[in-house]
Amino acid sequence: MPVFRKRRARAGAPAEAPKPIRPRPPALADCLARIAAEAAAPEEALELALRAVLEESGAHAGALCLFDPRQAVLRLAVERGLSDEGCRRLRTVRRGDPTTWDMPLHGLMNGRAYLIESAARNRYVPRLVEPAASVRTVACVPLNAGPLPVGSLILVAVAPRSFGERDIRALEPALGHLAGMIEAARRRRRATETAGSVESSAATAGLVAARDRLIADHERLAAELAARTSEVERLGSALDTAAADRARLTADLEGARRTAEQVTPLTAALAEAERARARLAEALGAAAAERSEQARGLATLEAARTEAQQLADRARSELAVARQVAAEAAATTAATAAEQQRQVERLEARLVDAEAAAARRVEAARERERAHERAADETRAALAHERRSREEREAAERRLREEREAVERGASDGRAELERAHAAADQAMRAHAAAVADAETVRAELTKTTHVIEALEDEAARAQGEILRLEAELTTADAERSRLEDALAEVRTRLAEAGERHERLERESSRLRRELDHAAAVGRERMAEGAGLAAQLESFAAERDRLRETIAARAGAGRAGTAGGRAGRGRGRPRRARGGAGAPGRRGGGARGDARARDRTPRRRASAGRHPGRGSGCRERRRADAGGHRGRRTHGTAARRRRRRAARRRARRRYRLGIGGQGGRRRHRRRAR
Repeated sequence: MPVFRKRRARAGAPAEAPKPIRPRPPALADCLARIAAEAAAPEEALELALRAVLEESGAHAGALCLFDPRQAVLRLAVERGLSDEGCRRLRTVRRGDPTTWDMPLHGLMNGRAYLIESAARNRYVPRLVEPAASVRTVACVPLNAGPLPVGSLILVAVAPRSFGERDIRALEPALGHLAGMIEAARRRRRATETAGSVESSAATAGLVAARDRLIADHERLAAELAARTSEVERLGSALDTAAADRARLTADLEGARRTAEQVTPLTAALAEAERARARLAEALGAAAAERSEQARGLATLEAARTEAQQLADRARSELAVARQVAAEAAATTAATAAEQQRQVERLEARLVDAEAAAARRVEAARERERAHERAADETRAALAHERRSREEREAAERRLREEREAVERGASDGRAELERAHAAADQAMRAHAAAVADAETVRAELTKTTHVIEALEDEAARAQGEILRLEAELTTADAERSRLEDALAEVRTRLAEAGERHERLERESSRLRRELDHAAAVGRERMAEGAGLAAQLESFAAERDRLRETIAARAGAGRAGTAGGRAGRGRGRPRRARGGAGAPGRRGGGARGDARARDRTPRRRASAGRHPGRGSGCRERRRADAGGHRGRRTHGTAARRRRRRAARRRARRRYRLGIGGQGGRRRHRRRAR
């Protein structure tokens, strides 16, 4: 026996684990069997059985309703602990009757046990006990004797007691004994009635037996029909539920497909974002490698700069040595020429000038060195200055050569006297040449260093350009990374929105399922109400057919009476016409009047339809005026009245249109304008 809970599941509540069914001891079944054997009357047996079931199940109140298959109703047989309203609602239960509670009848017809939890808050459950707020669970259990429904058991549990599915399952063996008791009571009642009828009249024994067989067959067929009807209704409801589930599943599948179609582009976009992220990581790695290469280039440049600094220091030291040697040569030359002061005074002055020029050149070289030391970016300016210094040195050397030639030309006359001075001068010149050679060596090394510095500057410029290019690429990569991160954030946002939309659709589908379940329950109730209304409609249709037959019989009797009255008036009218006729012309006028009256009958009927009072008066006058003279007068008066009415209607129409009279013509002209 299936058990259906009338309780709505809360959203998000965990599913209840099935509790193990603990069968009750066979004490209740034995008690019911003992009650059935010892009871003297069926009513007492049913009452004792209900009391035993209530004590065994722990229910506060209960009732036992018996099923009448001939009228398809449940009647209250015994009850215990029910309120007045509960007894009134269960006294006679019919389908669709709003004054009764038809849930037990539904359970009996469908073969299902209904377990209604939180019955105090259910507006479809009446106040079965007092106080109604303490009711926890109501159980409606059908009772079947084989395939035949025989009744329904209603159990009411109040706080803190409540019923569960295992309690109803445990009562099934005892309920079979209870159904057997009800069927035995019915057979006993039928046997008692049959025995009484046999004792009262032996002649009708065969008819009574046949009637009993027919009643039994009728009850069996009615029970089978009710069972088949309930089975058809159950299958129809199951089919409707399956169709609704299929439609719901189709809608869910369609929604899932749409969600999958929405998620697929997002997944592709996410994969594209991941690929772009990988490309960005590769670009960042390449940028890091380029930065390391640039750092190595800068280290190389710094090493070259250090090497150039070392070369400059070495050249400076060599220049200092050369200056010292030149100073020593000058001192020797001055000491040698001291004796010939007056002869070599001009030469000494020129030598001093040469030393000053050499000092200036040394100072220029030092200035160039300091310029190289200050900044590598001023190397080109230092090189230009060196070129200018070189030109000045060359000019000084030319001037020195010219002066020396002049000195030689001036000293050609006193060469003999100045041989030693000349030798000293030659020695000084050789020292000076050595110094110049050293200076040329230093200059060559400086030129080489300058070329190295220029190459390093070019390399630094190329490295700077490469750095700028890498920075631009890094900026582009950062922008691309930012764009991809924004796209990834947007994709994640869309995924979150899709998830929220999916959750919202799930909640909406859950709500729609709940509404569908509620609508199905309401539909079943409406079907039950419709069945009750159909039964009432059938009774009303039978009553209507009976009333129609009665009305048709009365109408036939009325038409027969009217036909008899008309025949009597027709037999009396010729005598009155013959008695009242004075001349043939008058009789002819009477005939013409009758013909005109017959011709006027449709018009008078129409006039009577428009004016009921006038029509009834005309009919009375037509009945009273049988003579031809009065018929002609009536016809003329009616014609004059019709003409006067037509004239009045035309006058009213002309007045409304403004046609008649001077004012009407003015109005007509104004309307025309």
